[in-house]
Amino acid sequence: MSISAFDDPRAASNSAVAPQPVTDPRLQSGTCGRIVLSMWKRFFVLWRVVRGDALQFWRALRHPQSPGWFKLASVLLVLYLISPADLIPDVIPVLGVVDDLVLLPLAIRWLLDRLPPEVARSISAGGRRA
Repeated sequence: MSISAFDDPRAASNSAVAPQPVTDPRLQSGTCGRIVLSMWKRFFVLWRVVRGDALQFWRALRHPQSPGWFKLASVLLVLYLISPADLIPDVIPVLGVVDDLVLLPLAIRWLLDRLPPEVARSISAGGRRA
């Protein structure tokens, strides 16, 4: 014997269905809200790190003792960002943008780690000292 949609009381549009109790223990204990809060906290920590790196990168570009290879690499990073040739094409809905969002901060951090020590100290102090 087969059961059709008409035999199922939940499928009938004119019958009132009592709400089902939550069976997922994570939702009952409230950990789902903590997971979302934790995700936002991680996002803001990541944003703070990337924003700080971008500020240091800008200061390093404007520093008078900044090496030429650093300025050339920054131009290449901008060209990579605006060029249609990517590691993963931007036509792919999510992954096309994710590669730019991951590779650029990693490249900026890598370049900042290779600055000469006197330039790195100067930009981390927050000034444009020669």
